[in-house]
Amino acid sequence: MPGGSAVTVSQKGARLLLPSPRSAGSQSPGNVRFGLPLVVTVGGSLALVLGVFFLIAWAVRSAAPRGLTLLPSEVVEVLGRAPLAGRQQLHLLRCGKKLILVWVTPAGAETLTEISDPEEVDRLAGLCQQARPNSATAAFRQVLRQLAGQNKSAPDVLGAGLDATGTPTGRQEDADV
Repeated sequence: MPGGSAVTVSQKGARLLLPSPRSAGSQSPGNVRFGLPLVVTVGGSLALVLGVFFLIAWAVRSAAPRGLTLLPSEVVEVLGRAPLAGRQQLHLLRCGKKLILVWVTPAGAETLTEISDPEEVDRLAGLCQQARPNSATAAFRQVLRQLAGQNKSAPDVLGAGLDATGTPTGRQEDADV
C-alpha cells in the first residue's frame, strides 16, 4: 500500500488487506489542508450569500410604493403630551378640524375623547401652539422680559399677570386673558 505497510488477514481462503495504523503526524486522505484554498472557498461562499442577501433587499426596496411620505402637519399633528403614572401618557392630536385625546401605554393606544366643536378646537390648539418654545407668543414674552430687565420700574410690563420670570403674579383681572 502506498504511504504505509498493510496487514494481511486470511480467513478461509480469502485474503483481506487492511491498512496499517498511521502515525499521529500523518493525514487521512479525507482531510483537507488548511490554507489558501480553504480561505478562498469560505470567502467565496460568504460573498455569494451576502450578494444574494443585498440583491433581495434591493429588490424589495425597489418594489415598495413610492407614495409612503410623511403626512403634512395640516392633516395630523401632535399638539402635546402629558405624562401619567408609570409609562402612560396622554397625547393630544389634531386631525383635520378635530382634536383627539389618546391614552398611550406600552400595551397600545386608546382614544379617550374627540373634540369637534370649532371654538374649543381653536382654543386648545392655540394654547398648545403658544406653549411651544419657537411660537410667536414665546418670542414676544422673551422680548418683553428683556425690556423688563432694562426697565425695572415697570412691575408688570409683560401683561397677562406674569412677572419678569414668566410666573403668574396672581392678579385676578389678568387671569382671563
